[in-house]
Amino acid sequence: MWATVVVVAVAVRLAVWQAFPGVFDFVATGTIHGSDAYDHYAQNLLATGIYGREAGVADAAIPPVYSGVLAAAYAVFGRSAATVALLHTTFDIGSMLLLGAIGRVLFAHPWVGLLAALGMAVYPYFVFQTLAVNDTSLFVLLLHAVVWLVVRLRRPMRPARAAVVTAAAGGVLALATLTRPVILPMALWGGVWWWLALPLRSVAWRLAVLGAVTALPLGAWTMRNVTVYGVPVVIATNGGSNFWQGNNTASRAYLEAGYDVQWIAAGPLARFDYRDPASNAVFLAEGLRYWREHPREVPGLVWTKLQVHWSLDIAPRRNPAAEPGAAKGLERVRVATPDGEVALTGLAEEDAVSAYSQPLFDRVGRLVHRVYWGAALVLALIGLWTTRRAWRQVSLVWFVQINMTLAYVLFHPSTRYRLPSDPLVMLFSGAGLLAVAALLRRVSRGGAETPRP
Repeated sequence: MWATVVVVAVAVRLAVWQAFPGVFDFVATGTIHGSDAYDHYAQNLLATGIYGREAGVADAAIPPVYSGVLAAAYAVFGRSAATVALLHTTFDIGSMLLLGAIGRVLFAHPWVGLLAALGMAVYPYFVFQTLAVNDTSLFVLLLHAVVWLVVRLRRPMRPARAAVVTAAAGGVLALATLTRPVILPMALWGGVWWWLALPLRSVAWRLAVLGAVTALPLGAWTMRNVTVYGVPVVIATNGGSNFWQGNNTASRAYLEAGYDVQWIAAGPLARFDYRDPASNAVFLAEGLRYWREHPREVPGLVWTKLQVHWSLDIAPRRNPAAEPGAAKGLERVRVATPDGEVALTGLAEEDAVSAYSQPLFDRVGRLVHRVYWGAALVLALIGLWTTRRAWRQVSLVWFVQINMTLAYVLFHPSTRYRLPSDPLVMLFSGAGLLAVAALLRRVSRGGAETPRP
């Protein structure tokens, strides 16, 4: 059965990639779906040996791991859409196998993980992310590897073996943190989950080793950044700007209107470069100032972010795009904010985002996603109910979802940010599907045994 899952995953990705060469072949079209920043960093790293958005100029604007992996893939296979698709599909297969192993242990049923992996294999939005140039597939793999190692460490084992597994977990957690920092608190959530089954002394020992090993790569990257900037930068310099985007007077209005907060005009803050640690601190201070000066608005903003994070629709629901006949790169849409109406501007017609306003994405793609993700969530709710008595075992999946939700409600949400933890939700979907199938079998047998009047 696992061979079938792998074949299906590869076949679906290959079919979509071949069906839409004008979308994914960024070398031929010059348009990158995902993030062109990763591509620039990878090319510059290959050409100069220096990690930076501008060739030969070092920076730490975004976390380094995915761009480094992409550079290695370019070096071996060449820069192409096929290289990206092959690399990400390989990551996806690894994630599916890990998901199956996690499901088999936590849910004590071999079919739960298998069904979740199959759901991941054909998840339409996930397939799109796999074929785009972004860190999603790599982060999904690292996230599932961290969860699997946390599962392994809950079992009683000899100290030497526990040390090896814990060290491996720390190394993977560090790589995941240098891909997307939101995963770092999983060390504490893992400790809570261990504490439900292990003595506190064992939990403390595991957390100490995990923290020490995780700190080593983070410390090495921080020291590199000290040589670049003269000040410590633990992961990246974009954290402050990301925080400000999700926490200002326009954030709630943009999210409620269906737009991503990245399109909020920075106003006076536009003069600051998020690649500069000092300027990044200014963005962070402005976001915190919004909290202090608008305490009554914060609960409503948090509720809006929570709705966006768990939306049935793809978030953002709307994207700025140049209107026919309008000046190039300008969007006529205006969003009402507490500070007055703000126009969405700055999107060039050739920007990849423009494609998302076309019927293929905006109508067909969104409808397919609503149906697919909606069905997965309904089954997951059933699975949550049917596994409630095994809460101590399955609660690790809850903790992952809580961690991801808190992180993106603190900063700002989108479907792409939530996506890495969606396969773990599908573990509950698999449990729910098995429960529904068992109920249908019982009903069928009862009907067959009922005598006719």
